[in-house]
Amino acid sequence: MNLATSVTTVVVTAVPLLLLATLGFWLALRQDEVRWLRDKRADLYIDLLIEGYAEHNWVREELTAMEIREISDENGTDYDAGRRAEDDWRDRIGRLTDTRLPTSERALLGARMSAFATVEVRRLFNAIGACSPLPPPARGQATALKVRLALAWEALDGGVSADLQRS
Repeated sequence: MNLATSVTTVVVTAVPLLLLATLGFWLALRQDEVRWLRDKRADLYIDLLIEGYAEHNWVREELTAMEIREISDENGTDYDAGRRAEDDWRDRIGRLTDTRLPTSERALLGARMSAFATVEVRRLFNAIGACSPLPPPARGQATALKVRLALAWEALDGGVSADLQRS
């Protein structure tokens, strides 16, 4: 066996091994990137569901208070009596703790959502905020907004679950 045959044998053996090692490393790196993104997205979706639920509760409470004022107005009671009825209702159920995030943390959540959430989940999360009673809805619209709010929450919950199952 001469030198040329030995070199050829080494090259023919080494090149596929190097290619396989490089390909294996690249695939492992890609798998790690996918796992990292899936973990980031799962953490984000947990935070989105927590904030979405907090917004849902706050909006529902505010819309219920508006409904009580409207009912009081329709019954011919004055504004103060409507406020007293609303306060009485809030005292009976107990004031819900506002668990929504502070402004800076909410902005950070929005930035994380822009970076990692799918377009569909972003749309579903923003649908909850679209039900906000600020500015106050037209007279008689609070109940319709509560229905939209409940549907938006259900859609977000289902959308997040579906997106996590796909990834």
